[in-house]
Amino acid sequence: MPNFQALGERIAQTSEVNRFQSAFSLARNTAISQRSQITICPASEGRTACDSEWSGELMIIKGDKTDSVQADDILRVIPAQENTEVAYSRGWSRIRYNAMGYTSGYNGSFAICSGNSVESSMGKSWCSASWDV
Repeated sequence: MPNFQALGERIAQTSEVNRFQSAFSLARNTAISQRSQITICPASEGRTACDSEWSGELMIIKGDKTDSVQADDILRVIPAQENTEVAYSRGWSRIRYNAMGYTSGYNGSFAICSGNSVESSMGKSWCSASWDV
């Protein structure tokens, strides 16, 4: 059944790519429509700060905050996708959009890999092509 496992892993990766694209689009569009800075970051436990683990929940936050995030600052929480791992090439714990919808200094790539197995039956990890911010 390796073919079905590989199919499931590709579906999980596609779902995670879609989750990220939707989250970043929402953050950018919110920054433009509200004419203010908007931050997107991985949520810490309790959603009180930004974390460095991009595989977990994502928060869209008013302003440029990474610590002491209040519930009123959180515009949206995007639930985590199970069985995937996400790595950001730059290592930042947040990406901030300005009122024009631009980021500055956050250029990088996300690698999204299946968390079901580190290696497939063919000995290769299941990672999608990197996705650039």
